[in-house]
Amino acid sequence: MQCTIYAPDELRKKRRIPHQGVIVLSRHAEAPILCRDEINAMWVLPQGMLSRGESAEETARRVLGEAIGEAVFDVSLLCGYTVTGEDGKESGGMAYLADVTEWPSAGTGTARTFERMPLASQVAQPALVFALHRWAGAFFDARLDVERLGQPASL
Repeated sequence: MQCTIYAPDELRKKRRIPHQGVIVLSRHAEAPILCRDEINAMWVLPQGMLSRGESAEETARRVLGEAIGEAVFDVSLLCGYTVTGEDGKESGGMAYLADVTEWPSAGTGTARTFERMPLASQVAQPALVFALHRWAGAFFDARLDVERLGQPASL
């Protein structure tokens, strides 16, 4: 699997690539949230496909709500992405950031927070997950804020 990260406007220019997916990188109390895929017992990011008449942001809110249940969170666009599978087919979508401020049932369902990311062997689509987390590095680093996303860290 090969993945490529794009600025949001750049992915829209690649019309030949279907981009109907939405992935949400979320955090609660500065820790990333992943969900357990019950079919293959791997950790995944909350994700889903656009529904008819639904914007990408609405899809991001829906899939995160389905993954973590009742919670209060803000969603913002991070980037576009494409994935090329072993079969050579390319697909893509939009990635969103979500800051979960209130999560009354944290850790009681299939979603939970992590102090450190799980091993690549425990994550579905690890190349994409880790590429998106690197792209959003400042969002997951308590020393930096979202406004400085993509800028070098000053220690």
